[in-house]
Amino acid sequence: MRHSTLLLLTGLSLSAMGQGTITNVQITPNPITECTFMNVTVIGTIPGNAQVTGFTPGQTGNTITIVMNASGTGGGTGSFNQPLPPLGPYPAGVYTIQVSLELNGNIVDTESLQRTVQPGVNPDAGIDASVFGVCDTDPNFLLINELGGSPDPGGVWTNPLNQPHNGNFNPGTDPGGFYLYTIEALAPCSTVQSSVYVEYAPNSDPGDDGAVTVCVSGAPVDLFANLQGTPQTGGTWSGPSPVVNGQYNPATMTPGAYVYTVPGIGNCGDPSATVTVTEANLPNAGTAVPIIACATDTSMTLSIGLTGNPLQTGVWLDPQGFPLGPYNVVINPSIYGAGSFTFRYVAINTFCPNDTTSVPVTLQPAPCDISVQENGAGVTRFTVMPNPARDRATIEVAFTAGLGAVHLELLGTDGRLARRARLAGSGRTDLRHELDLTGLDAGAYLLRLTTDRGSVSRTLVVE
Repeated sequence: MRHSTLLLLTGLSLSAMGQGTITNVQITPNPITECTFMNVTVIGTIPGNAQVTGFTPGQTGNTITIVMNASGTGGGTGSFNQPLPPLGPYPAGVYTIQVSLELNGNIVDTESLQRTVQPGVNPDAGIDASVFGVCDTDPNFLLINELGGSPDPGGVWTNPLNQPHNGNFNPGTDPGGFYLYTIEALAPCSTVQSSVYVEYAPNSDPGDDGAVTVCVSGAPVDLFANLQGTPQTGGTWSGPSPVVNGQYNPATMTPGAYVYTVPGIGNCGDPSATVTVTEANLPNAGTAVPIIACATDTSMTLSIGLTGNPLQTGVWLDPQGFPLGPYNVVINPSIYGAGSFTFRYVAINTFCPNDTTSVPVTLQPAPCDISVQENGAGVTRFTVMPNPARDRATIEVAFTAGLGAVHLELLGTDGRLARRARLAGSGRTDLRHELDLTGLDAGAYLLRLTTDRGSVSRTLVVE
């Protein structure tokens, strides 16, 4: 390889000299023929803030010129590794490839090297072949290994439907017929083709693979009906659970791959097809918790009446069945009144039924410090101040004498415990407790007070 630096007396200062260098020129393939492209990669150094902006190809006789264009200045040294788009193809002969680096309009380095372009040779696609008596239970095989002669690798396969194929024949899945092998070539060489004809031996038909999704609490389904194609009867089933009468029962069986096998013919093995069973989980609208509100309340979050981690993409309905809004909807109980409010979750699939939960809402006449439920727990007063609250809330409780330990719990709308406290109140008739709300997400919470006679609750809204 000959390396030279061209000194241009016009427009090139001493400070620009040596700032750009070609360190290597890589040319592939080897050998190059008149039927292949020439791939050139130029590697070198330029100033730290300079960039390669493009290249300019050219040809004069058997000299191929390539000018790498770069621009920019700056301290330090940068590097570039620039592959060029394919060049050629070129007629057979000996060529000089001259690569120059142009920095800010000045040629600062040049590399010259020679390559011989050899006469082109047509690729070899091999000799046509046939494969008879393939069983659909046979292992996979490479089609190129069935061709006669010495076929070159790198071609592409198409199946009998003229669709791309990977060249790996999969018995029982791939169709029989002609598989075409094609090797493309650039002029003056010619594109070549060969083929492999595949013919199946007669065998039983288990049908094609299928799939079915059932509800986890649904009725049994017929596995045979979920096979594709034209399956023969009289086969046997196997899978994660024993199959009785070809039925899959979600209540007693495990989902997964269930294989249907029919007896083979002659030397062929027993063919099979698979039905993959998936179970869809039941939607969950939660479990109802009765809500006791005051007749003068103007704001109530219905979701406080649900526990059991309900799915929150459902819709609330009023006692007359009219939609109210999403899971976290807030209503005015003084307008809607008491009754049964329904949370309905619509299944996102058609495999399971919808799920609904009805929450009974009772309105107590004002004043609402005392309720029937609270009297049952021995409580005569249960207040929360302020409500809504931000960082802290004050809980004041009055109850009949003789109660044991008193516990306070703060629950989220999903039923999860957010805060817990034990109020030392044995023998007392009133208690006051400061509840820390820092770190809680904004929203409605259920504040539950439990005594040895039962429990009472209030709604606490955290802002």
